[in-house]
Amino acid sequence: MRIFLRKILANILDKESKQKLKELEYKTRKQLIKKLPAISEEKFKKILVKDLGIKKGDNLFIHASLDMVNTDLTPLQILNILLDIVGEKGSVSVPTFIRYGSKEWMEMPKNFDIKKTPSGMGIFSERVRRHKFSYRSIHPTKSVASIGPIAEEITSEHHLSPLPFGEKSPFYKLMKYHNVKVIGLGAPMSYLSMVHVVEDINIDIYPVNINEEKVYEKRCITSNKENILVSTYVHNLSILAKANPEKFVKKYMKEDQYKISNHYLTPFFVVNGPQLLEQLNIELLNGNTIYD
Repeated sequence: MRIFLRKILANILDKESKQKLKELEYKTRKQLIKKLPAISEEKFKKILVKDLGIKKGDNLFIHASLDMVNTDLTPLQILNILLDIVGEKGSVSVPTFIRYGSKEWMEMPKNFDIKKTPSGMGIFSERVRRHKFSYRSIHPTKSVASIGPIAEEITSEHHLSPLPFGEKSPFYKLMKYHNVKVIGLGAPMSYLSMVHVVEDINIDIYPVNINEEKVYEKRCITSNKENILVSTYVHNLSILAKANPEKFVKKYMKEDQYKISNHYLTPFFVVNGPQLLEQLNIELLNGNTIYD
């Protein structure tokens, strides 16, 4: 019923009203979650290991919205729990996209500073970015922070391609590893940014033009204080709004390749990364995309 009502409202409300409704829904859900039983450390570990199947050696790409997780654990405690589970051979990576819209940000005169520009993807993402062993990719709109033995490798060339999810990006490089899991902590599968890899690595044949025509440039400050100019495309938000990663996953992936669960009103999910990319490529050849 809720999905049906959303579809009706999507057709009759203007853009501003839709945004206000979305914000109201988020605020209401957040207030309800805070009134539900808190997730203890033991319960949180159980969700990660038993429900999401995280284990030693896993390379995790994490979307987190801790406002939607009722727990007394701090972001650092949550990060340490994850690092302990994946062990020395595993890794934890997060999107550290800027807090503005990509086009808006690229038109601003401000520089992107790998050390100082904060993540706009929530407190957990910012905690990973600030970690003493974290590497962050040099990209003005779609940077990634990573901790672990593969962190430096996957983040090292992001600035070399104007396609933010292309072959030089951490998103694509991460997919080279078989034990990659994309997980959501308090975040629904609509956050699944990995789906954009297939668009950039197949840009010549992809049926939907997801990017704005213009290539933007921004000055970026590296960890060595070097000043470099980075070029990038930005997403066309009117097209991006039509994406439905969760629908794609449920329709085309096998049940053992992903899982969606809820702790009361708090959403969690896990998707096998390489299998997601493989299915996206297969369905592309069949004429199916996340924008259908």
